[in-house]
Amino acid sequence: MPDISQAAPDFTLPSTSGEDVTLSALKGQPVVLFFYPRDDTPGCTKENVGFSESRAAFDEAGALVFGISKDSMASHEKFSAKRELQIPLLSDENDTVCEDYGVWKEKNMYGKTYMGIERTTFLIASDGTIARIWNKVKVPGHVEEVLEGHIDRLIIPLDDFLAAYAVGFLYCFLDLFKGKGNVVHRDPLHSAHHQADDLV
Repeated sequence: MPDISQAAPDFTLPSTSGEDVTLSALKGQPVVLFFYPRDDTPGCTKENVGFSESRAAFDEAGALVFGISKDSMASHEKFSAKRELQIPLLSDENDTVCEDYGVWKEKNMYGKTYMGIERTTFLIASDGTIARIWNKVKVPGHVEEVLEGHIDRLIIPLDDFLAAYAVGFLYCFLDLFKGKGNVVHRDPLHSAHHQADDLV
């Protein structure tokens, strides 16, 4: 699974919007990718409906939202029409994107093991790096948490961000001195994000 501050794995997948979606083409806007196990099951329905009902809030924040599962496009289209979903669903029938994002995992139910999608949400910053990850998602309250994460972590006033970025570089130098010659690698932008959290 990719980690926070790393580049989000690129992909091109078919969408219920009628056009293929390429992640790298969306740079400049934050993106929410939520991976869910299966169309039209109780938990997945609640999650999809929750994101759909909050579409306006995500639009206002400038974020794009996509649901991803291994279901076929025919299944997605039927599910989307039945539940009147307002967000695009992407089909990863070949597992490649699920594997790239580390969400295709072994599960255990009633003593039986099987492979499936672990419900996971990725918040991708406008520069294409991963800003936050929610693992083993519990549906109740999740959409609200993602909205809060988007506002708190990505919408930062420019002056505050530049100040936090400068602090990040300072921390890099402090790490160097503390290491007494052994450089401790720290991404200044990652440090800036942590410092920016204290500014909002």
